[in-house]
Amino acid sequence: MSFKSAAALSLVDRLPQVSVIVPVYNAESFLAATIHSILQQTYKDFEIIAVDDGSTDRSAAILTDLAQTDSRLRVIQQPHQGVAIARNTAIAAARGTLVAPIDADDLWHPEFLAAHIHRHNQTPRITVSYCWSLDIDHQNQWSGGFQAAPIQGWVHNTMLCHYFLGNGSCSLIKRSALLAIDGYRSQFAPYSLAPPGMGQAVCEDWDLYLRLAEQYQFGVVSQFLVGYRKHPLSASQQVQRMAYWHEQLLTDRQQRLPAIRPWVFHLSDRSFRSYLKQQAQPSLPGKGPPQKFPTALPATAWGRIQCKLLISQILHQLIQTFGQNRSHCPPMPPPSSTAQSRQSDAPPSTLTRH
Repeated sequence: MSFKSAAALSLVDRLPQVSVIVPVYNAESFLAATIHSILQQTYKDFEIIAVDDGSTDRSAAILTDLAQTDSRLRVIQQPHQGVAIARNTAIAAARGTLVAPIDADDLWHPEFLAAHIHRHNQTPRITVSYCWSLDIDHQNQWSGGFQAAPIQGWVHNTMLCHYFLGNGSCSLIKRSALLAIDGYRSQFAPYSLAPPGMGQAVCEDWDLYLRLAEQYQFGVVSQFLVGYRKHPLSASQQVQRMAYWHEQLLTDRQQRLPAIRPWVFHLSDRSFRSYLKQQAQPSLPGKGPPQKFPTALPATAWGRIQCKLLISQILHQLIQTFGQNRSHCPPMPPPSSTAQSRQSDAPPSTLTRH
């Protein structure tokens, strides 16, 4: 066997550091673009596990064709059981020590994995890293919405009040922690039976991050690296269903953590209702031809972003200080010059102003 052949074999046999998990259900319109955005990562030490959850469109065929062109993509097929179980199937099959979830219609910037790996290497104590997201339309153009927050460390109570991650495609998580909390939940105990039309939980990513935040620290990657698809078929548009499951999520949290003050839950309810009202509005169409990922934001957007970052930080400090009677979750330590210097070592922002 030649040296090149042996080297290639070792790369195939070696376990990847990152397992990217993609739950797929009737996602033919954007699936290929999502997979290509993963395959084009500058960081190469990863595998992709796509779970076709009983799709009835061309999703399975698209995955099969893509898997034939790149051995890093593995496809698992199962009867339709919902996104939470599909993600758990992928986690069970994952070989990496880190897991990166992405929905089958979202996009990653080419530096997504590299920036997250850099963040974990900077601060080994964190278990979850998350980055910022831009809302995109069907042409991958920025539609005006975004998710950005500076919050990190012990974040549970703040995340309960406000889901500052915004979606389930923006994180890199230690697989050992996912296994320790038994992964995603399709129902929030003890609510095993939902009313007709409510189906399985649609806040399953928020629920997962809350359970992780009870035990583990978060770190932020202060870059816009996710294109979060907003279109009529998104789960975020199913307003009534999301409102129901958010109520169940809050009830579950109140039962698990009774020391959290009632005003935190009330603020969470108000914040979520405001989010649903915003999501019910039609998104503004992007300008320009289709593109792989939004590459620039107008100068006016950065003022909105800075304002949201400031408000998020103030809210976080208030909730950490006054949000509970006694500590169920360790409080986030105050910012220090050391922590700030670690943040300054992060790669430069991938978006430019114009």
